Amino acid sequence: MTEPPPLLQDVEREKLVQDHIGYVRALAIKVQREFSAPGLDMDEMVAYGSKGLVEASQRFDPQRGVAFTTFAHYRIRGAILDGLRELGWMGRSQHARFVAGTNEYLENQLHRDSSPGGLKDTVNEIYNTMTDVAAIFVTAMGPADRDTADTATPDGATLLETREACDAVRSAVAQLPDKERRMVEMFYFEGRSLQDAGRSLGLSKSWSSRIHARAIQLLSRRLKARGVTAA
Repeated sequence: MTEPPPLLQDVEREKLVQDHIGYVRALAIKVQREFSAPGLDMDEMVAYGSKGLVEASQRFDPQRGVAFTTFAHYRIRGAILDGLRELGWMGRSQHARFVAGTNEYLENQLHRDSSPGGLKDTVNEIYNTMTDVAAIFVTAMGPADRDTADTATPDGATLLETREACDAVRSAVAQLPDKERRMVEMFYFEGRSLQDAGRSLGLSKSWSSRIHARAIQLLSRRLKARGVTAA
């Protein structure tokens, strides 16, 4: 399938990229802290994030009234995480769970009914969405052992923090209502698709998406209360 042409002129896209390289570095630093791994090469992480930045500049439509940093955030972060997987810091299964869970959650948020609000409401909604995606990241990474076939051996401090995050995730999941708990367990821990997990719970596809979104929102609040976050 042919890629649609860029919505902005070359000079406009180049300016967006130049103006937001610092934002890419800031996100790379956050990801580095999430992994508690100062040994990660910052230049490589910025290079991966820059690919996401360029992609965002090509797809950005200023007519939609959304700030470029908001539009580009997930693309830049996703490109950095893709890079980490290639570098061996993120296993294939963790990456797949994170991408699938994020896509399901964001699609549900996109189609939900919402009333227009002011700038404060918009900022709060963006912040909450970022926090919830961070919870998906922690859930996808924490509960399972890291893939040994494509992952570098972490140091002792990283192993300890991984175990602590794993314990916090499992404890928070155990406190969810039954349907939400089982949805998280099947989707993230057992590797089942959202539709398959929903069928096991007697849910339609649309209700499966709603239960998943509700589970992530509840889990996000519980993890934040425990001081576990990737935001």
